[in-house]
Amino acid sequence: MNIRTCIIDDEAPVRKVLRHFLTQIENVTIVAEASSASEALSAISRENPHLVFLDIQMPGIDGIELSRVLLALPERPLVVFATAHEEYAIEAFDLEAFDYLLKPFTLDRLTRTVERATRFFSATGGIDQPQPEKESETLPALEPCEDSGLLLLAKGKKLIPVAASQIVFATVEEGRVLVATPTDTYTTRLHLHELEDRLRQHSFIRTHRNSLVNIRQILEVIPWFNRNYKLVMNDRQRTEIIVSRNQSRLLRNLFSL
Repeated sequence: MNIRTCIIDDEAPVRKVLRHFLTQIENVTIVAEASSASEALSAISRENPHLVFLDIQMPGIDGIELSRVLLALPERPLVVFATAHEEYAIEAFDLEAFDYLLKPFTLDRLTRTVERATRFFSATGGIDQPQPEKESETLPALEPCEDSGLLLLAKGKKLIPVAASQIVFATVEEGRVLVATPTDTYTTRLHLHELEDRLRQHSFIRTHRNSLVNIRQILEVIPWFNRNYKLVMNDRQRTEIIVSRNQSRLLRNLFSL
């Protein structure tokens, strides 16, 4: 699989950094670079890339507006916003962005984006079909926006950016990972251990094999049998979660119980 890629940024040094990393990633071919929206539209029309790395703040038409234009294309590329500004993340995903990368970029982060794009194209029937007809059935597990503290979670057919701090707990039910906030419940295609890796720096701990909780969203810690504990969580149902024996030791250390 050869992923045709376009880099769009008004700053030549940034394009150079992206080019340096992307040329090290297997299956990526950089077919065009552009420093403005007008150059980008010409390049995209000419080269028909599968994947576009797009800056947001550019002179004239910015990256957000350009993304709106790309949405109208019959065979639009996947758009990865590559920017220094985290405040546009929600707007970007409203525009169906595939990923949102914050500067400074790293080879590891770009590699993971390309790997997800590869899985996406495989799942949707080939490199010439960058957008699924039914998003809810074919969308892969998108990478959380690690640098901005946001995760993309599914609600019906929509993907909703949710701040890690707003997640109360995640649990496995009937093979699905459910993610609860104080006001709603979402799903994710990430496995629980993958979600744990993403959330570890945001005060989350594993309570047992099938649950992960935000210690800042615990309302009560109730002593339970055999020196175990039961947690009352800050979701709408005030869900009670039992802490396993091994993890109870960790909880005692965290809260000096």
